Amino acid sequence: MTQHLSSLQCEISASTKILIRGVETTVDLESPVYAINWFHNKRSWLYSLYTKIAGPLARKNGAQGIFKGRLTEVVSKGDETIRDTLLIVRYPSAYNFKRLIENKGFQISSLLRNKALEHFSFGFSKKQYRHKERLDLDNQYLLHLCTWDTVPKEIWTTMAKTAATHGVDLFYAGPLRAHLVVQKEKERQVPCVMDGLAVFSAKDRKALDAMIQDPEYEALILGTSSSFLGFLNREF
Repeated sequence: MTQHLSSLQCEISASTKILIRGVETTVDLESPVYAINWFHNKRSWLYSLYTKIAGPLARKNGAQGIFKGRLTEVVSKGDETIRDTLLIVRYPSAYNFKRLIENKGFQISSLLRNKALEHFSFGFSKKQYRHKERLDLDNQYLLHLCTWDTVPKEIWTTMAKTAATHGVDLFYAGPLRAHLVVQKEKERQVPCVMDGLAVFSAKDRKALDAMIQDPEYEALILGTSSSFLGFLNREF
């Protein structure tokens, strides 16, 4: 049986380490991972400055931004915390992310990010579906974040099937498979408020509305512990 790397330690300073920890020992961190950033952007100008500095460093380490969207309408709340921006970044492996966060320039730029954002949620997803569509900023996008005690049976297949029935594309979907754990004086996990997510895309808002009102999709929502649904305005 092939053994996969399921945890990876990053050296930040003499007193601080960050562990990329899989949710179970079978998680493979050597294959592509998708960093899921979900946050409230309280100082857009400061976040823009951060991205100008951190962006080239991230790309140098293999990062590829595949989606960024800003919340425009909440359909169903999972909790009361205000978050309004979703960013999905692909890394060839967790090693690429390790090299990035060990970079001193990135660590300095992250001080700007920490000042710009609040309610920051972060985790690594493994894709179940990723639709290789051309960039179309005129499409309508729907975000579904969910939590569960156990993974709902055939959740990803049901999402894809119901989406196709209504002419909707499943742009991205997958479970959260690894978290960041800060090891300093005490161990602290970087908050991650979801167990899985999906992003849907359609030319017509009515198609997305019809999909989430479909009895099969409503049953899927009921099978989760909590679900957040909202419409996004895609930026890239």
